[in-house]
Amino acid sequence: MPGPVAVTYEAGPTGFGLARALIAGGIECTVVAAPSKLQCPSGDRVKTDARDARH
Repeated sequence: MPGPVAVTYEAGPTGFGLARALIAGGIECTVVAAPSKLQCPSGDRVKTDARDARH
């Protein structure tokens, strides 16, 4: 892919090996916490991908 390339992915069990490989290959990689692990208001129990993306 023509550069510059940057990626972000949700942290998981395979995550840090993937991040190291991407960074070694010259691709900027940011690991983010899972939306379910972020603080949210106590009454906010509906899970939607669009809401997670905004959060």
